[in-house]
Amino acid sequence: VNNYTEPLLAAGFNPTIFAIDVYNNRFVPSHILDDFEIVIWFTDNHWFETLTNEDRESLQNYLDTGGNLFISGANIGYDLNKTNSSRTFMQQTLHADFVADAASSNSVSGIAGLSENLSFILNTVDIDQHAYMNDVLQAFDGSAIPVFEYASNEIAGLQIQTNNSKIIYTGFAYEAIQDPAVQEELMFRILDWFDIPAPDLKIG
Repeated sequence: VNNYTEPLLAAGFNPTIFAIDVYNNRFVPSHILDDFEIVIWFTDNHWFETLTNEDRESLQNYLDTGGNLFISGANIGYDLNKTNSSRTFMQQTLHADFVADAASSNSVSGIAGLSENLSFILNTVDIDQHAYMNDVLQAFDGSAIPVFEYASNEIAGLQIQTNNSKIIYTGFAYEAIQDPAVQEELMFRILDWFDIPAPDLKIG
């Protein structure tokens, strides 16, 4: 959690944290999400129930009303690709397609847009020493453009804009970025693109 909260605090924000417990059917309903200008949804290296039916419904409703979503996790695409309903959410809401599990490189570079001139190395294991199996993605339609790629030329992240919402979706865990300074810079750029300026937000 600190990987997310520290850049936000440094930018002058006071984030609210919700812990999701899929085993006890704890989720965040959309009427609560609607109170926030931006939702950051992270699943780290989890590969099961990254987005339950209830989660997907809440996020869909939030985005339909103009929300901003930063969603990050090494196995979200892998998980959503398992069923028709979750795959539809990935394609129609996240405007992304799952290509492959376990990208063949842990080196990531920005392609364009908010990721320009950003490059970084991802940790290969999580805090529990489990290997990261980073997703390879592709844009499902014209609402999404690739903004990050692995050194293997596989797409690592997408920038999505629709009439109602803005989304940044990475097939790797944001907290796996090795350099804290890069984490902070990327978070600042995402906030800037969401048009949510922080008091001392600096880009570049």
